[in-house]
Amino acid sequence: MRVERARVDWEEKDTKTNKVRHIELSDPALVALKAQKQHSFMKGDDAEIFQNPNTGVAWADEQVQRRRYWNPSLRALGLRQRDAYQARHTFASLALMGGVNVAYIAKQLGHAKVTTTLNTYARWIEGADKGTEREKLNDVMRGIVPELSPAAGKPVSSSFH
Repeated sequence: MRVERARVDWEEKDTKTNKVRHIELSDPALVALKAQKQHSFMKGDDAEIFQNPNTGVAWADEQVQRRRYWNPSLRALGLRQRDAYQARHTFASLALMGGVNVAYIAKQLGHAKVTTTLNTYARWIEGADKGTEREKLNDVMRGIVPELSPAAGKPVSSSFH
């Protein structure tokens, strides 16, 4: 998906970073978006993807959309009340807990700097790796200094002289 502009309070503006970015959608998100596109793009290539089904035009009021569709969907799924914008934070948190590269996540979110992503979401990284990061480090070190590796059959002393 290509993001060129932002809509804030129903006014179209440049993105915060003033840059166009491409977002790689997950397979389930892509399937859902394509299904929605079939309804809206039948009205022309420039049609808004998310339209009011009663009027056939873009939603004029986010509150109506939230009240009619978002909130009932959350209740049906047993999820607590939250703004749709929170889905962005859910994506970032789940991606970090899943070990997705921070630079990739930052790019997906449109952050100009990886530090923005880290400052906002770093708490979701700690403890989420269950030892996999240490094992990655061990693998790298074994490749650099294989003669010190326990895997090479040599004893490794934990004491320093």
